[in-house]
Amino acid sequence: MNIYNPFSWVKAGLQASGDLIHAQYWSLPPVPVWVTAFSILRRRGKKILLTVHTPIQHEPVFYEPPLVRAVMKRADNFIVHVEKNVQLMEEEFGIPVEKTHHVPMGSHGIAGSAHNSNGSPEAAKKELGINEKSKTLLFFGNIREYKGIEDFILTVSILKERYDGEVTGIIAGQPWDKFDKYTELMKEKNVEDNFVTNLGYIPASDVGKYFSASDVVLLPYKIMDGQTGIGYVALEHHKPLVVTNVGGLPDLVLDKEFIAEPNRPDQLAEKVMKIFDNEDISKKLAEDAKVLLKAFSWDSISDKTVEVYQQMLGS
Repeated sequence: MNIYNPFSWVKAGLQASGDLIHAQYWSLPPVPVWVTAFSILRRRGKKILLTVHTPIQHEPVFYEPPLVRAVMKRADNFIVHVEKNVQLMEEEFGIPVEKTHHVPMGSHGIAGSAHNSNGSPEAAKKELGINEKSKTLLFFGNIREYKGIEDFILTVSILKERYDGEVTGIIAGQPWDKFDKYTELMKEKNVEDNFVTNLGYIPASDVGKYFSASDVVLLPYKIMDGQTGIGYVALEHHKPLVVTNVGGLPDLVLDKEFIAEPNRPDQLAEKVMKIFDNEDISKKLAEDAKVLLKAFSWDSISDKTVEVYQQMLGS
């Protein structure tokens, strides 16, 4: 299918084989694609399973609800990656809880292994121009306001005072809007020299060095209903995570001490300090990452997904 070619949507609806069609929903642009294809598929007697990555957009618009409902009413069952979204689907879209199934997103697995860096943290820091002694925080992925990039900068400014300037924030990813306002915030807080930035798409071959160079990966999201792939990449690199209490982010840490409330850079800084100041805690969180990876393995997720298929097909 081509999102710009409506004929391809019709063709997919007419030609898709199998008794069950499993599709993905993550944002508004594919809505007309799925409404068209699903309408045809239902007339052909196909069962439709829809994985809903984000029930409500991170940056919602006024015309979103009717568009999303148009897709939802054309599917038979649903998969969500965050357990509380089972209830959210009922509250927002009237979908009975028995039709929504919780299946975690899953680690990147083989794809993630390609990201791993063979170099040491010291070598990665040197490559990025970071002082070897500097305590390092990472913000990785698409740079969008809802992800709390402002709170990341404020957290670094708090930590700078605590560690006499020996703190570095790494920002690596593609900005979705102008980055100037964040640069101005760095200047206002006098932390321009405490940041290393790479504002653009990060190829897979370069991902590893950013995680290797970091002591803590920070996910300071302000709002979220789903899960984030960045957290799973951090787990694959066995990195301590500090997250906010939104969406599925708390699922990424076993020790709930390292969950902060959104819009609270003071709390984020406090929790990061505990990791920076205690090597035993850092090692424990790295071991926790390995435990979580097993829970999010694709063997487990495949089994759960097949169970949904079997239930829908009555087999």
